[in-house]
Amino acid sequence: MNRHLKAAFFVAPFLLIGGYIIADYYQTEKVKDLRAAKYALHELKSNSECKLEREQCMLHSDKLLLDIFVAANRYRVVSNMPLDNVTMALAQSDRETRAVSLIPHEGQRQWSMAVRKLTNLDKDSDLLLRIVATDGNDQYYAEIPIDPSGPWN
Repeated sequence: MNRHLKAAFFVAPFLLIGGYIIADYYQTEKVKDLRAAKYALHELKSNSECKLEREQCMLHSDKLLLDIFVAANRYRVVSNMPLDNVTMALAQSDRETRAVSLIPHEGQRQWSMAVRKLTNLDKDSDLLLRIVATDGNDQYYAEIPIDPSGPWN
């Protein structure tokens, strides 16, 4: 074995490891850029306190208007435009329910889901309704405080 072949066998593992690290670095940067460009986030805001069990809750952003309420033991969401997906979850300071996608109706302008009873809900702690609505490359989100003594109790 000549000295060039010996040098190649000695340098090859370092080149392999260095190439792997550099390739991973550039790939990670591309994935971060892709994730950042994938969705534009918009916060939904409410003009008043939301009492889902008694009245409707209106959430709005620049383009989207959501009307959220509980009727006939179902969460209902009505939007002013068709949406791709609507997901909801309930949360307290120390726990959160599993996020569940609502079922679309009426050309994806109305969404609903059955109200489920929460077994380990702390009635003295604040309850938050988290909602995410997706329309193309836009995601709309809100976190609304609601009364823990509602139909989910």
